[in-house]
Amino acid sequence: MDDYQIHTLKNGLRIVYKQAFNTAASHLGFTINVGARDDGQLPGTAHCF
Repeated sequence: MDDYQIHTLKNGLRIVYKQAFNTAASHLGFTINVGARDDGQLPGTAHCF
C-alpha cells in the first residue's frame, strides 16, 4: 500500500490512512474481521455483526 500509514491501537483496532493534500474531501470506511475463526471463547458472536 503506497503512502498509507497503518497504526494499531491497544485494543487491536487497526487504523489505515493516507493523507491527500490536493483535496478537501475525506472518506471513512470500516472493515471488521469477524467470522468463525475469530470467535474464540464466545462461539456465535460473529453473527451479531
